[in-house]
Amino acid sequence: MLKKMAQYYKNQPSVPDVNKTENPPAPAEPHVLSQFDKLRKTLLTDDAEEGWASKLHCYLNTME
Repeated sequence: MLKKMAQYYKNQPSVPDVNKTENPPAPAEPHVLSQFDKLRKTLLTDDAEEGWASKLHCYLNTME
């Protein structure tokens, strides 16, 4: 069994180097956001700007 393993590792194929590609990959097309994604991004940005104090205030008012 050990001989077979040694032989396998001795003869295993090598992985081609991806840094040596002749043709660079094409630039990605710009992603067009849907209306939903735009709204979601806006809400997340606004939420991040509010801070923890306003979130706590909102939470406490909702719990009453």
